[in-house]
Amino acid sequence: MDKKRYTPYQRAITVRLKCVAKATKAVATAFHFGDTVTADWSTQNVCALCNGEEVFAANLTEAMAEKIDLEHTYTFKNVVLKDRKAFFNKSTDIYRSYNLPVGPDTAAQGRALFCPPSQRVQLNKASAVAEFVTLEGQITTVSGD
Repeated sequence: MDKKRYTPYQRAITVRLKCVAKATKAVATAFHFGDTVTADWSTQNVCALCNGEEVFAANLTEAMAEKIDLEHTYTFKNVVLKDRKAFFNKSTDIYRSYNLPVGPDTAAQGRALFCPPSQRVQLNKASAVAEFVTLEGQITTVSGD
């Protein structure tokens, strides 16, 4: 009896992942430069999926965003996990699964993908900080170098 050998690209990869963060981002699709700078905007659904140890960022289509709920676990078939990103394609199937335990540190890491923690600093010291910062106030003028 001859067994058929499958390449890695032909095998259906099945993995259980829990949604630990979900967001809708505004994305500028085009900029228009004139007397003022304006932009055309669209939205993009994103989520952070965790396998219990690692967190993966994923872009979601509208249909997938409706299927995936925060704090629920799913079994994904035909998904590619690479460089801390999850890639879906037309043949990706999603099934609701039993709960996958995720530690609080890992869940916080997933939430930080879309809203990184930042420290509050004074404006004159902001250039010395290499991390994300939160600035408060009102823009009075904009100048270019």
